[in-house]
Amino acid sequence: RKYEQRISYIPYRGSGYVSYAFQIYEDTGGVHPNSAYRTFVFDADGSEVALADLFIEGSDYLERISAEVRKQVKKQLFVRLESEEEGLLFEDGLKPTVENFDTFVVDRETLVFLIPPYQVAAYAAGSFEVKINLKDLKDIVRARPTT
Repeated sequence: RKYEQRISYIPYRGSGYVSYAFQIYEDTGGVHPNSAYRTFVFDADGSEVALADLFIEGSDYLERISAEVRKQVKKQLFVRLESEEEGLLFEDGLKPTVENFDTFVVDRETLVFLIPPYQVAAYAAGSFEVKINLKDLKDIVRARPTT
């Protein structure tokens, strides 16, 4: 095999935000290729937005996101691998930390988290896309900018 790298992106528009999700595919001759994500979210002024910027300061947004992502990943994993075994999840990749949830976009009224292989499960399970409607977090979401 030849070494290969491909990068593609998808633009998203949300209420007051523009987001870009880059998917990075790399084959460096190992056992299998790998992929990763890099996302950027901008407000109406063109300033980059971090996940914390979407939520009221001091709120438990990471705990709430972590719990919902865990629930959705478990469902997706069951469909893919037909097993509910807890040992299939990589718990460190689901902990409520900024690093675990920094690949996100705002798509209309939805937060979309893009999770690469190996973050929450074995490579064979693939990558995960988890969607959380901002209305489900309305008690902790900051007022959004208008476009």
